[in-house]
Amino acid sequence: MQLAVHIPVKPHIHSYLKSKYGSDRILLRGSKQDPIAQYVASKISKPAKVQKVSENKHTCKITFLVSKDFFEKVGCLVDNEAAIHFNFFVDHLIKQEFYTHMYLRLAYGVCRKDAIIEFMERYDLHTDGLTYEALKKAFYRFEKKNNVKIFGNIVPSVGENKQEPTRTKSTNPNTIRWHKWKAKQRRLSKMKITLNLN
Repeated sequence: MQLAVHIPVKPHIHSYLKSKYGSDRILLRGSKQDPIAQYVASKISKPAKVQKVSENKHTCKITFLVSKDFFEKVGCLVDNEAAIHFNFFVDHLIKQEFYTHMYLRLAYGVCRKDAIIEFMERYDLHTDGLTYEALKKAFYRFEKKNNVKIFGNIVPSVGENKQEPTRTKSTNPNTIRWHKWKAKQRRLSKMKITLNLN
């Protein structure tokens, strides 16, 4: 026997979860690989009294199915605070997945607009509260906050300093060998080589 736990969510979170799990009715398992299931399991509890969950901003609902044993041990109440925290948690997961998606797509030379549209299509985010402009601005703010800029297929590390590095003599043997080889290549390219084939 399974019981339903309804959690009010924002429209874009509903689309994301529905695309990720294939349905808006998600079977709650004790899987340690699924952070969403772990989070929901940690937030539901036995009801002290029946409370109404606020639905003013959260116009959609996502349903988690729990077993009778789980219900008897933990309960199945999701109060206002737990619903809000769940929305923040999934929003955070969406942003992290979006930033990762953007880095990977931009590293392969896909333009920003196409990368954002791909992400929106992947999770069916076209008609919901998460628009193209909102994602574009979020990625711009993320780049600015973390001092990162992606050009073509060069992806710098997060927080990398944009200042030119000061030139110091390297003590790394591989670096020294490379510089010697590069200097030799420059000298050879300047030399004229003539071959006499008799």
